[in-house]
Amino acid sequence: MEKRMHFQPSAYEQTVIGIIRKLPPEHIVQLINFARFLEFQTTKEYKDWLEEEEIETAEEKWDELLTKPEAKRVMREMAREAREDYRAGRTTDIEISWESQFKAMAEQGDDKLLNGDVLTLSTWDEDEWKW
Repeated sequence: MEKRMHFQPSAYEQTVIGIIRKLPPEHIVQLINFARFLEFQTTKEYKDWLEEEEIETAEEKWDELLTKPEAKRVMREMAREAREDYRAGRTTDIEISWESQFKAMAEQGDDKLLNGDVLTLSTWDEDEWKW
């Protein structure tokens, strides 16, 4: 008789599973894409993409640009215009939330799986999950 190992999901996994069970299918796809984005942030490719030297060089260029007298004048003028707009009631609050960001992604077609709509189930999904 073959002995099967029983996999017990961690508390985090159980939380994610509980969330997934409550989501409509289109939001599950968004969640998977976001999880893949987070996973990408742990890869060497992501670290290479964020080379510190490149960031420091870009910061130095911005610092150099913003220290010029013309840049200071333009920034002061922009700040003055922004204050006038605020005082005149011509501004709106900026709402940044996961919901608004996911909605914007969906409107732009950026909520599709990167490798198509095929999901690969794990052995736990196939054997243990209560569908």
